[in-house]
Amino acid sequence: MGSMSHPISWVTKRKLAEITGYTEAAISTKVRDGVWREGVIFVKSPDGRLQFNLEEYSNWVQSGRRV
Repeated sequence: MGSMSHPISWVTKRKLAEITGYTEAAISTKVRDGVWREGVIFVKSPDGRLQFNLEEYSNWVQSGRRV
């Protein structure tokens, strides 16, 4: 199996929870309440699952504001 040539940009809610320490419920609340905007921090993949952008999440953490 070959190595990845680029870092992973998008992760599932479960993986984001594992990486950040937020619970999946807390992540869902941020999505529902508009703390994280669709198309910026998360998108719906073709199968309907939410995918989260790690770089934009990091930008949000560093900015201290809603995106």
